[in-house]
Amino acid sequence: MTKQELDAIRERLNGITHKKWSSFAHATSAGKLLLSVIATPAPGQVDFTSIADVSRAENSDFIAHAPTDIAALLDEIARLSEKIEHLENIRRADETYREYMQRTQWEQRYLTFKGLASNNAKENKKLREKIEQLENEAYLSRIRIKNLEDELEGESEAME
Repeated sequence: MTKQELDAIRERLNGITHKKWSSFAHATSAGKLLLSVIATPAPGQVDFTSIADVSRAENSDFIAHAPTDIAALLDEIARLSEKIEHLENIRRADETYREYMQRTQWEQRYLTFKGLASNNAKENKKLREKIEQLENEAYLSRIRIKNLEDELEGESEAME
């Protein structure tokens, strides 16, 4: 469902007469058993609002619980949507990290080769410094990705 559809459901839910509904059985004037769903009045009010009259207990129970059930489902959808967004951010960060690591490894190889091919001591020193810098960045990136993986694992366990 789209966010707009979920927002429309929440808006309809917020527009109902009263938030608490209940059902009760009573006899009709013809002596038949009838189940009614009513909106419980707000504090200080005495009027009950009739929501529905049904002939089966399962239907009246379902209707009576609809507002609270729908509210709980909408809240759960919102919570899970936030988790999904968070996990997607971690996945994108992981992708970026992996691309960076691949690029860095190729740069390290190139600089190493270039350093071996060079006879210039000053240039070799700069190349070794660049390699060391890249290795340090790669090490820090591996720590960051490990932390992200640990966080993702914790999120997955929490969702189960």
